[in-house]
Amino acid sequence: QTAANIRLATKIKRKDPRVFQDGIYVVERE
Repeated sequence: QTAANIRLATKIKRKDPRVFQDGIYVVERE
């Protein structure tokens, strides 16, 4: 699941790097 989340975050990163950073923080919390 972690790998999938990273892939989704990577796609979002292209649209908005800020969202990518937030996604990483969420994964770290979990």
